[in-house]
Parts: sequence; structure tokens; C-alpha cells
Amino acid sequence: MIDISLTPASLIIYGLTFVAVVALCVVFWRNLVEAAQASAERLDANRAVEVRTEDIGTPLDRFVSPGRLLRLRLTFAVIPAAVVFGILFWAGIERVLVLSLVPVLFAVIGSFVPAIYYRMQVKRRQDRFENDILDLTTGLANALRSGMALPQSLEKIGAQMTGPMREELNIVLREYRLGVDLVRAMDRMSRRMPCEDMRLLVSAIKLTTDAGGSLASVLAEMTTTIRGRREFADKVKALTAEGRFEAIAMSCAPIAAFCFLHLIQAELMRPLYTTGVGWCTLGAVVTLEVMGYCVIRKIVSIEV
Repeated sequence: MIDISLTPASLIIYGLTFVAVVALCVVFWRNLVEAAQASAERLDANRAVEVRTEDIGTPLDRFVSPGRLLRLRLTFAVIPAAVVFGILFWAGIERVLVLSLVPVLFAVIGSFVPAIYYRMQVKRRQDRFENDILDLTTGLANALRSGMALPQSLEKIGAQMTGPMREELNIVLREYRLGVDLVRAMDRMSRRMPCEDMRLLVSAIKLTTDAGGSLASVLAEMTTTIRGRREFADKVKALTAEGRFEAIAMSCAPIAAFCFLHLIQAELMRPLYTTGVGWCTLGAVVTLEVMGYCVIRKIVSIEV
């Protein structure tokens, strides 16, 4: 059993420690927020000056600015650490190692949550964009065969598309109307949404524009190539599904074993979360599980 009895001196010491940690976190957070705001203002000013340059930002900038991302990471780091420290304090945990390492661990994990969330949003948008590239090339080839010019073809296809592809095509057409060369505008789109199929499309348009030739025929051949690449990627994804499931199953196995053994014999498992050695063991297990999951995912991930 955990001894939750604390002396008045211990209460005063832990209370002062908690207040000091919270005060330091608040001061540190405010200083970093002010620095992030100043950096964001400078970044916005630079972007206003460099609007006609090749600096187009990163795909993450569409969802969140660097300053806001920094503030979110600080918030998700400070709040869980303070909450966990308060829970451990009121639970009567007196080990300095536990009181210092566990909140730090939660702070580190929490700081990665906003970045992971926004990267998932970027990946989801990227996948939706890549799924529409085949329709884009097919539509361009058909529109060019019917006698339409490339800008009119892009405008017509952009009106029929949805999601990220429509947004990016509208940006390309807006830049073209403002005087940017169409090939350069599409090259900027391929840099905003980097993928191999889009780079092939932009390269084909560049070559046919500079050297001449039938762009409709080139796009028709490219449509066949993209379709073959898509079929091969789906086949690889199906063949590696077992490996991805094994990565998830192997990562969840220790958690299931811990819960099962805790239900059978709770006294034997209690030292894992009531002693300093137990917390260190849990930390080592979590670290090794994350490393194993990453290694298995790296093995079964095949770039097409």
C-alpha cells in the first residue's frame, strides 16, 4: 500500500516546490510565446516582401503558423506536466526521482502531440491530392485533344475537381492571371504538394513547352504510367499489410499482458507503478516498444 501520510514540513516543501515549478514554467512559457510572436511577425513581414520570390513555405504552413505551433507545443507540455505533478503529490509519492522524471516524461510526450496532429492533417491532404492526380492528367489529355489551351483546360478541370486539387489549381490560375508564367506556377504547386506523379506532370509540361510536341499524347502516356504505378503501390500495400498488423500487435502485447496479469495477481504487478525501479522499468519498456514499432514500420514501408 502507498503511504499517503505527509508531515507538515513535507507538505510545505512539496508545496513550495510545486509553486516554484509552475512559476518557472509560466515565466518560461511567456518568454517563449513573446519570442514566437516576434518571430511570427518578422516571418509575416518577410513573406510580404518576398511574395514574388520562390519562397513558398512548407505544407505545414497551410494549417498552422510556426508561432502558433510553438505556443501549442508549450501548452501541451506545461499543462500535463503540472497536472501529473499535482496528482503524484496528492497521492503521497515522496520519491524525488518519480516526482521529477514522470512530469518531464509527460511534458516531452505532450510537446509532440500538436506536431503529430498537424503532420497527420498534412499527410491526409497529401493523400487526397495524390489520389486526384490521375483524374487531372486524364482530364488534361482529353481537354487538349478537344482543342482547348492549357490554361482553359486547367480552369475547366479545376471547376470539376474537389478538395486539395481544386484549391491548388485555383492558386495556379490566380497566379497565372497575376502575370506568373503558367509553367512556373505549376512548378510552385508541385513544390507545395511534393509527390513523384506531380513532378512528372510538371516536367512533361516544361519539356513540351520548351521543345514542342503534342502535350496531349505525352499526358496520355503519363496517364498509363501513373495508373500502373498506382496499381503496383496498391499491390505492395496489400502484401505488407501483415507486417503493419504485426507492428501494432507486438506494440499492444505488453499492455495486454500487464492488464491480464494485474487482474490475476495485482500484488505482484503493483511494484511496477509504486516504486522508482518499477517506473524506470516501465520507461525502458515503453522506449523499446516504440523503437521496435518504428523499426518494423520502416522494414515494411516500401517506396514506390
